[in-house]
Amino acid sequence: MIAFDRNDTLQHDFLRKVTRRHFTPPVTWIPSVGEFDTAVRRGMGWGMIPEAQVRADLDKGRLVEIVPGRHSDVPLFWQHWRLESPLMADLTAAITESARGWLG
Repeated sequence: MIAFDRNDTLQHDFLRKVTRRHFTPPVTWIPSVGEFDTAVRRGMGWGMIPEAQVRADLDKGRLVEIVPGRHSDVPLFWQHWRLESPLMADLTAAITESARGWLG
């Protein structure tokens, strides 16, 4: 199993959700988003990657779902300083609007 770092519990949470058991498989930590993705794509282990990033590879059979049809939703948050400015307000509006469109 591949995890981002020791605080990344997505993979363990998914195992518990699917099996209703607590497993502790061997883990390789790869604290780089790009390298994490590359490691999974090269078959070095399995890990949770956002569906939007892998949809084409799933459709072409280059990647497979471990448990077809099962997924884990992850809440996302936009954080910024309380320093109010027109620039921050515009940036926040642009990011939240784009996220709504991209995440659907």
